[in-house]
Amino acid sequence: MPLTAQDFERKHRVNVLELDATHLPIGHTCFFSLDLPLYATDRECREKLLYAITNCVTIDADETTNARAAAETSGVARVESEEDLGF
Repeated sequence: MPLTAQDFERKHRVNVLELDATHLPIGHTCFFSLDLPLYATDRECREKLLYAITNCVTIDADETTNARAAAETSGVARVESEEDLGF
């Protein structure tokens, strides 16, 4: 891992998915991306992220190739900054 944020060659991406709030965020470590359902509040988003970080025991167990293909066709909005999320 790079030592500083400036050393990252790839930017992290947040993909906002049109899924209901019962879904957890999905991290794709190889792609430096996070698939994030649209949560109603910042608090709900934080709680779901912390739950996933603390309790999920697999990394990309959903077969990344299939997950990426599904995301490309399921109403994904790409987010480049926190301002785009409204934080």
